[in-house]
Amino acid sequence: MTVSAGMLPKSRWRGMVGVILGLLAIVPLLGVGIVYLEHPRLKQQAFADVNAIASLKAGQIEAWLDERRGDAMILGASPGLIEDTVRMARDEDVHARQRLVERFETIKRAYAYDGFVLVDGSARRILSLGLHDILAEAPVRRALQTAFQTTQLTMTDLYLSASGHVHLDLVAPLVKTIDGARQVVGAVILDTPVESIVFPLIQSWPTPSPSAETLLVRREGDSVLFLNELRHRKATALVFSQALDDPELPSARAVLGSAAQVMEGKDYRGVRVLAATRPIRATPWHLVAKVDRDEVLSPLRHLVFWVGLVATSAVLVVALLILLLWRQQLRTHQLELATQGMEKDRLLRFFFDLPFVGMTFLSTDHMRWLRFNDRLCEILAYPREELIDKTWAQLTHRDDVDADRIQFEQVLSGARNGFQMDKRFVRKDGKVINAMTDVRAVRHEDGRVDFFVATVQDITARLQAEGFAQEVLDNVHQGFVVYDRALRVVVWNRFLEHATGVPRELAIGKHLHALFPDARDLGLEAYLMRALAGEMVVADEFVPRLLGTTELLAPEAATLRRDDPHLLWTLSSYAPHRNANGDIDGVLVNVVDMTALKHSQDLLIESNEKLRQLTQYLERIREEERVRIARELHDDLGSTLTGVKWAVTMAIDRAQEAALPGDEQLVRASQLLDSAVDTMRRIISDLRPSVLDQLGVWTAIEWYAGQVQEQTGLQCKVAISAEALAIELDSERATAMFRIVQEALTNCVRHAQAAHVEIRIHHEAGAVMIAVEDDGVGIGDEAGIKTESWGLLGIQERAARFGGNIRLSRGVKKGTVIVLHMPV
Repeated sequence: MTVSAGMLPKSRWRGMVGVILGLLAIVPLLGVGIVYLEHPRLKQQAFADVNAIASLKAGQIEAWLDERRGDAMILGASPGLIEDTVRMARDEDVHARQRLVERFETIKRAYAYDGFVLVDGSARRILSLGLHDILAEAPVRRALQTAFQTTQLTMTDLYLSASGHVHLDLVAPLVKTIDGARQVVGAVILDTPVESIVFPLIQSWPTPSPSAETLLVRREGDSVLFLNELRHRKATALVFSQALDDPELPSARAVLGSAAQVMEGKDYRGVRVLAATRPIRATPWHLVAKVDRDEVLSPLRHLVFWVGLVATSAVLVVALLILLLWRQQLRTHQLELATQGMEKDRLLRFFFDLPFVGMTFLSTDHMRWLRFNDRLCEILAYPREELIDKTWAQLTHRDDVDADRIQFEQVLSGARNGFQMDKRFVRKDGKVINAMTDVRAVRHEDGRVDFFVATVQDITARLQAEGFAQEVLDNVHQGFVVYDRALRVVVWNRFLEHATGVPRELAIGKHLHALFPDARDLGLEAYLMRALAGEMVVADEFVPRLLGTTELLAPEAATLRRDDPHLLWTLSSYAPHRNANGDIDGVLVNVVDMTALKHSQDLLIESNEKLRQLTQYLERIREEERVRIARELHDDLGSTLTGVKWAVTMAIDRAQEAALPGDEQLVRASQLLDSAVDTMRRIISDLRPSVLDQLGVWTAIEWYAGQVQEQTGLQCKVAISAEALAIELDSERATAMFRIVQEALTNCVRHAQAAHVEIRIHHEAGAVMIAVEDDGVGIGDEAGIKTESWGLLGIQERAARFGGNIRLSRGVKKGTVIVLHMPV
């Protein structure tokens, strides 16, 4: 007799509806669970991102400001600029204005300044380049007054000019010592490119985002003033402000606090945002990086929607299948259940006999083996006929028996339905193995445990490999540490335990800043962020630290403690750490002890410096000896030869007066004396040309070039600018310049095979530039100042003594160019 689905009892229909409703109830619970798990992670990731971006942007702005201050300080300290300003103000030099304009034009092209204003000692504008009437702006006048009073570089805050543009100006006072007192003779006002460089730098965001934004703010009374253009409002720079008493406003909290912050609040639109703030060093500004909370949580909402949709669809499909199944005849239903039971048994047997996992059924009394597969026999090294007589507890390591018993008792009491644990078994051969076990209870309808199902996986080899890897790391005399994306420690080896005094168990999980508070100031965090971006990074320099502590030292502090035995110098490299999918999930840092190399470098530097000082001393002594010898030759030998010449001449004259026959030997002696005098003069000239001391270095260079041209036929052209001719040089510096040009011309004569040589001398930015260019055979691309090129090395050492340098290169077409750059 068959029974149709329509004849099913009402209790079964009610049960089916209850099951469907129960399954549908799981869908919202699943959504709540996803939100509960993913919401904190998404917020934490967003905070980390905006914090990193805030740090990056703040560092870029601070670096830009430092560069602009450096430009202003260099201009304010330029002697040539100060002199030209004084001359222009007094109308003493008609070329001063041209030189100033050329210099300002060069700086403007190189560094993209909007313009310059030059004022005299009375704050009267005498030169303006590319600017509006900037002296009419109140912030500029205040900064100019402060600079004149303090003689220090002064910077305005960001301000809105009468033309509606945002400006930031630097005032560099021009100070000159007059009658022993420092006086301000003028000032240079530099107008920085705020709208074209700073604002785009602030407004850019490294990743596509419809809501993310970076703000630059400062306090203005009881309000917070927005300094840059806002993304979601127009024409707001230095105009739009909000009250400071709003605790939900990140910009207000930024200017009220003095340290970096991360927070959740409402922005100027009233929209919930996640934000990070950073103060800008040496300014009243604060940088706020923010992103809408809805944008951060948007992936979560999409995930919940699609998971709910899929889950609901799955429940509805299951309900439909149940309805279809229940509409079949009971006989067909029973046959299908029987078939499914047989299939389950087949799959269970297939799984039970899998060769890569040990599996067993255990009785509830004494944990006897009811059934087990061949893999379990292999793991425990027992043949099947012997293993059947053993129990789970008998093969468990004695130190793990109590923990094992407690787990089974909790399952038997109903407190839990199973457990997972790592434990040790003792094999038949006595070898101890580590295994990962998973035990689950199969219960009767009344809740009593019928038997246990357990799986056993041998993890001995894996643990040995992990232990071996850690042992290798611990026995390498280098530091290895792995940070995750949140900059928390994952791996920490023995070298770092010794170097920092932090044990591995305390270091694991610690944040970078918790271990090394100065990591950001010393640039370590920047290296880690570059590695997280996929870049292989090696630190630019050695990092000093104290052995046994996490204290990182500044180079200046390390110099004071250079003899401290606890001072440790390290060099770090940073590499992205990738997971099995190839995604970057952290940074591997390799720390190498460079203390011995650092000491060797310091000793080598000291040795080189002493050798350089010795060389300079010998060169000075040699030059003094040349002067002494030249003077003695001139004074002693010169007077002697002159006396002999006079005596011979008198003898010849007396013989002629007495009408005596001429003596050819006396005539020959007179000729030899003339030749000796010429040779003595040439030797004196080679030792120390008198023109160098009497007429100066520039005349001496022209004279020597003429001598080379006369003696060798090498065509020498000398071009000296008017600015260079006006410079007064001390004796030693002038001698060094003459000897360098002398050696360069000697090299041309000996090696260049040149027909022409040109010597160009001019004054540029507080230094004398001397270029010696020939049209000879030239040098190879790989040539340079080599160890065996003693003449070139001598030139380099002469220049280095006065802070100068030598550059050797090929000419534009052929030949060689030697350029001397020497500060004066």
